[in-house]
Amino acid sequence: MTEKRFKQMTGFSVVYALVFSATGLYFAYYSVFLKSKGVPVSEIGILISVYFGASAACQPFLGVVYDRSRRKHMIISACAFISAAAAAMIPSQNSLLGRAGFTLLFSVFAGAVPPLMDAGTLVWCAQHGVRFQAIRTWGSVGYLAGCGLGGVILGRLGLIWSYYGFTLCMSLAGVLVLFLSRAGWMPLGRSEFVPASTAPVTWGAIKEAVSGETFLALLVLAFLYRIPLTGPMAFLSTFVVWRGLGAEHVGIAYALTALSEIAVLFAGQRGKVKASPNTLLTLSVLAAAVRWYLTPRIVSVPLMLAVQLLHGVTFMLFLVVSVQVVNKCVRPELSGVGQTVFGSVFYGFGPVTGTAIAGPMLERFGYARYFSMCGAMCAVIGLAYLGYAVSRSKSERKPGGPP
Repeated sequence: MTEKRFKQMTGFSVVYALVFSATGLYFAYYSVFLKSKGVPVSEIGILISVYFGASAACQPFLGVVYDRSRRKHMIISACAFISAAAAAMIPSQNSLLGRAGFTLLFSVFAGAVPPLMDAGTLVWCAQHGVRFQAIRTWGSVGYLAGCGLGGVILGRLGLIWSYYGFTLCMSLAGVLVLFLSRAGWMPLGRSEFVPASTAPVTWGAIKEAVSGETFLALLVLAFLYRIPLTGPMAFLSTFVVWRGLGAEHVGIAYALTALSEIAVLFAGQRGKVKASPNTLLTLSVLAAAVRWYLTPRIVSVPLMLAVQLLHGVTFMLFLVVSVQVVNKCVRPELSGVGQTVFGSVFYGFGPVTGTAIAGPMLERFGYARYFSMCGAMCAVIGLAYLGYAVSRSKSERKPGGPP
């Protein structure tokens, strides 16, 4: 590996680590902070829905802006700075309207940073023969730091720092994107990177990029899967507290999820995973069924926390396989559109549907029954997708079957 390539790989990795440190700190503890202020679970569900809904609605637009711009680093930095500012304002709001308003602003731009980073990183990896997992691993390391160290830090400074910590980390990420891009360590805005398309990025071009059967099937799967996956994930912190445990156990639970992500990414980086994308996606969904079925049933606290190690398979494996499938489905100059359209479903429409029903279902059925119902839904979705994949594989082998 040349010195130049090593510097660029380091630049991408450092920014991923900071972005996901902010994400881990926020998502692991924000619901616990809101609950400590007396916010009802149903209102927390509304705020989560606002987050995912705004992300779903706006990500494709930001993807178009990203693809049309020759200063792609500026787009990512702007999203980081705006989300950091909005996060700092949420804790001071005392009404649902105020919290929802700043959560909406926060979500539009915070939700866009990971898929835009993925779009740029995947193109760079393809150009230089680098495995995407080698860089994305550092995002999970950052997530581990945010979750694990976050529990210790918040225990001393207060849960409000789940927001202020996000602001600090994401602001630093925005500054580094600008600095590293100009220094050549993160060439998102340089001529050596794939230039902006000379043809207008029209709705027709977007439709062409995302209308293939493989892409559409992935979108449907991502939407259906995220409904039963997101609710338990969003309320994992409050579930741990409901079990009578403290913030340090919340940190342990999320630290274990991050460790499992690192393990999955490391295996992919080393080329240990040889199965087809459809097989890996099916495995991910079925593993979620096991995870959510077991989580509320295990009496032993260490074993209950250990089950969260399945997160690497249920979330990160699905995400990494999906973004690489998307990258193969779209042209490089439309990578931003492809990743943000997928992101609008995976981080948006699917989660907003899941969280919209999570709060009321939790209040009606309780944690144990709700988690079990989500596990059953994952099992049905996984088996249905397995049937589709097998059917399509057989049709492709027949003469005149789809390519």
